[in-house]
Amino acid sequence: MQLGAFRSEGDAAALVNQLRGAGFTVFSERVQTANGTLHRVRVGPELDRAAAERLKSRLPAPHSANGMIVSHP
Repeated sequence: MQLGAFRSEGDAAALVNQLRGAGFTVFSERVQTANGTLHRVRVGPELDRAAAERLKSRLPAPHSANGMIVSHP
């Protein structure tokens, strides 16, 4: 599940640290886009959509509302 895409690596790291501190498996990945470098913050992965939905419901606000379930390579 993707929780955000940040231009600032520091902003992404802050979210990663916050969620790790809350006990979630979370990571960031750097991606090149047409608009420059972004740092995606993702939690999981889960094996199926139902598990991802359960994970999403356990996330603290506002992440539970803003998270998008996406495929992980």
